[in-house]
Formats: sequence, structure tokens, C-alpha cells
Amino acid sequence: MVYNKSLILEHLDPKHIINILIIIWFIYFNFFILVTKYKKFAKNNNWGLLNNNLMDTSSIFILVETEFGYKMIRANKTINFDNFNLTQAGPDEFYLERKSDYKQITKESIGKYDFAGSKIIQCLVDNNKISAKSLNKLLEKIYLQINNKEQIKKNSSLNIDYVQNNIKGWNQISQLGISYPKPKPNMIIYEIIKQLEPANKKLLLKLELENKQLIKLKI
Repeated sequence: MVYNKSLILEHLDPKHIINILIIIWFIYFNFFILVTKYKKFAKNNNWGLLNNNLMDTSSIFILVETEFGYKMIRANKTINFDNFNLTQAGPDEFYLERKSDYKQITKESIGKYDFAGSKIIQCLVDNNKISAKSLNKLLEKIYLQINNKEQIKKNSSLNIDYVQNNIKGWNQISQLGISYPKPKPNMIIYEIIKQLEPANKKLLLKLELENKQLIKLKI
């Protein structure tokens, strides 16, 4: 079937024609803006990699962690990336971490520090984030990752028991069917290492001690 364009236009209401032209103009205008912004971003940031260590964040939302969970906030100023460690996870996805003076420690120097009351800043096991509000909860999650009570007991320096123990001061993990006396913070650090090293798992643990000192442990 062949349509005569002139006949179609003759039967169209002039208001409809105007509306169609407005829609076409609107689509073209927004497309033009989108292309312009994309070219500007590509030019200034070298296809996502930062140039001059500056990024305009006026249209960027940042996911921040609070004591009540995560929330989105609009970035309201230009960020100077000289103050941040930046990891690009995708074309438009970045992970920011403010640069801090973390003191690198080793498992041999753990005994020189008091981990009581410390705050977990970051924990990565094989580059996977583990969230925990305390070292005690972190150890529990490490055990759950190992997911083998025989292996846990074999590598542990704690008194691991295979029965449910309701004695005060003991922790129990029903999913694994184990219980153990609640260890002191420094012992927890040692225990985490003793569990991860035989499993050939990498650990990055960043802590803020009670005296506000920042330390980093990497195995």
C-alpha cells in the first residue's frame, strides 16, 4: 500500500503538526546535549581516567556509609583527587577512599598494638568486602567463609567445640555447629590469620585503634 504524504499532511490538524515538530525538536535538543557532555567528559577525563586530578561532581551522587547504613548524597563541589585513592570499576563507576596515613603492620608486630575498642574501616578477603561492626563478628564471618568445622578446628588456636555451649562468655555458630570461648581482640587478629593463610586467602584489614591510630594489615 502506497501513502501520499501530501494527503496525509492535508488531513492532519495543524496543532498536531506543531506538537510533532516540538517533540522532534525536543529529542534532537536533548540528544545534542547528551553528545556534547559525553565528548566533554571523554576529552577531559581521557575516557574515564582523571585528568589534572579534578572532577566536576555537580551531577554525581555518592554512596556514603553512616552508622545507620548507606545513603546517597549529591556531591556539591569539585573533588580534588590528590586527597583520594581512586579505583575505576567501570566506565562510569569509581571507588573513592580518602588517603590516610595507615601504618603497615605485620603478623609479627600484632602484639605491639592493643586492638580493644578498635573500629573496622575496611576488610577485604580475596578482594571481596566483608562488613562487620566488631572483630568478634568479623571472626564469625571468616569461620562461615571457611565453612568447614574440621578445618577450622585444625587451624585454630582456640578451644573449638562441636557442641552447642550456652556457657556465658562463649560464642556459638549454629550454621557450623561449633562453639568457642570469646577471644580477646588481639587473639582474634591472630585467629583470622591462622584461618586464612592455610586456605590461601588474601586479607586486607584496615582498623582505627581506640587511640585513633590507623593501621593496615595485609597477608
